[in-house]
Amino acid sequence: MGAGDGPCSHSPRSAGHRLLEQGRPSATANLVEVSRERKTPSSATLGLRARLAAAAAAGLVALIPSTVVTHAQAPPVRFPATEADYLPQIENLRYSALTPAGKETGKATWRVVKDTGNCCENYLLATPQGRLLDFGGTYARFTDDAGLKWKEVRPIEPLVSGEGGISYAPNGDIVGMTWDPYSGDHIVTFKYEAADKTWYSSETKLHTPFYDRPWHGVIEGPFDVGGQIYPYISVIMSNYLVGRELYMVSTDGLNYFIPNARWIERRLGVVQKLEMKDDPWVDYGQPQVESGLTPLPGGGALAADYVALSLGQAETRAYLKPPRFKWSDHEMPQQSGRILADSRQRLHLVDAPIGAKSLTFKTSTDGGQQWDSVKVPLLKGFVVEDMDFKVNAALGISAVAIHAHHVKKNVDQDFVYRFDIKKPSPRLERIFKVGAGDKSVSSGVGADLRFDFATIAILPDGTIATSFVDSTHLQPSVAILIDEPGR
Repeated sequence: MGAGDGPCSHSPRSAGHRLLEQGRPSATANLVEVSRERKTPSSATLGLRARLAAAAAAGLVALIPSTVVTHAQAPPVRFPATEADYLPQIENLRYSALTPAGKETGKATWRVVKDTGNCCENYLLATPQGRLLDFGGTYARFTDDAGLKWKEVRPIEPLVSGEGGISYAPNGDIVGMTWDPYSGDHIVTFKYEAADKTWYSSETKLHTPFYDRPWHGVIEGPFDVGGQIYPYISVIMSNYLVGRELYMVSTDGLNYFIPNARWIERRLGVVQKLEMKDDPWVDYGQPQVESGLTPLPGGGALAADYVALSLGQAETRAYLKPPRFKWSDHEMPQQSGRILADSRQRLHLVDAPIGAKSLTFKTSTDGGQQWDSVKVPLLKGFVVEDMDFKVNAALGISAVAIHAHHVKKNVDQDFVYRFDIKKPSPRLERIFKVGAGDKSVSSGVGADLRFDFATIAILPDGTIATSFVDSTHLQPSVAILIDEPGR
């Protein structure tokens, strides 16, 4: 546990929550029963959660307009934040590398770094300058040399134990936040301003209570907000119930004054076609996929409809098109899974629901109308528990992190699936095991060992970083690939 990161007693993302959120009929053919009781909530529990989600959604709509853009916002507030050396435990470890068919070809070497997140999670980000950041815990921690030396960013006010998120902005800024329930349920925001190479922090007072497992994202503009033009906006959201339908929006990366709920607005009958253009930024502007946010090259974003998902309806997405700060519907055929865009205007989708014995990787070159896909079975005996992925068109690769459970052995194993995406059809290139795969872990309060979500990043030289747990890394640790067979 890193300095300043106390114990986590809250529930960042329970497996039950994700089962509810992912209620996707099309995925049931790949599902198998997970033998652990804590992995499968009862139908009564799911029904109660659905009713709670519906009530929460109704409450949000009643309290907050579908889009609120204020012309007279509070003046921006920021304070200097400080960088300090951070000294985590670092070691090089070797784990199996496999062919696409699952045959071991040797050992890959990973630089393993402990205690850069909190007890239960890491939240990784790579920048085109080669910086790797982790904001899974109370403070942002980063390395500029693939994990050899680390620094930590601290605000003026003291924090107890938080969980954060972080994103890369189109102009080179880095923006993030942490929610600390133990020092007064407050959200502290962070920003690295590329123009003056300085870190700043602030605090967001306006947010829903219990901002459990926050997600973070950036959407490229330009946006006209209250008569002012901004090159990008940043958004934060809570994972609790249907909190991902309610964004808190900032125009400066630090002060979040604008609440935004898109559920009703996009149902007003407006359908817009996606507009994209080549944009190097978006290869690094991708959030953690559980956020449901898909920043688009050239500006704007897609967003998953979590209210519909929580009520068991088909998965749909909303579209935000600059310069107007207004969500609409769009014409992409409904697709099950998580979507990211790359710098060459392509959409990529990974469908790997909890309990699935395989993952499906899809690529679209026409804005989601048609898809080339490949279905990849997991190694025998494993089923999906969680996943994250990133795509980088400039490098021609995608990396998918799968946290999997072996049903009979009752242990968890972390995997990385690396795909070649140079051509329209994705191709699995290599599978990596990360960690010993000798412990059973879960998410949320009540779990003996916590691993609340997967995270992965691709550095500009193609280096992959991810998180994992095993018997010698009982809290999630960061693993950075530094060598592999045949390279």
